Amino acid sequence: MVIAVSLITGTAVRLGGVLGAAMAINLWLGLYHTRGEWPWTYFFLIVIQLMFAIDRSGRSLGVDALIARHLAKTSERRDARSRILTLIT
Repeated sequence: MVIAVSLITGTAVRLGGVLGAAMAINLWLGLYHTRGEWPWTYFFLIVIQLMFAIDRSGRSLGVDALIARHLAKTSERRDARSRILTLIT
């Protein structure tokens, strides 16, 4: 639920994508040999979540875009908080 809200509002999309991929990997590994399940469904979920993490989708329309603009204005200040925000947005 939290990951879906993150992706909808554009807040910490990279972090949400990585967490979503980890959850899909957990499902894929747990349900791989279950009768009636198609394991490639979970593999596609992993790929989609990793695309969110790699593409930085929140930087076009979302809270991540506002954070990125703020960090660009204060680029001379590279403290721990700004580095963490750069990683997760």
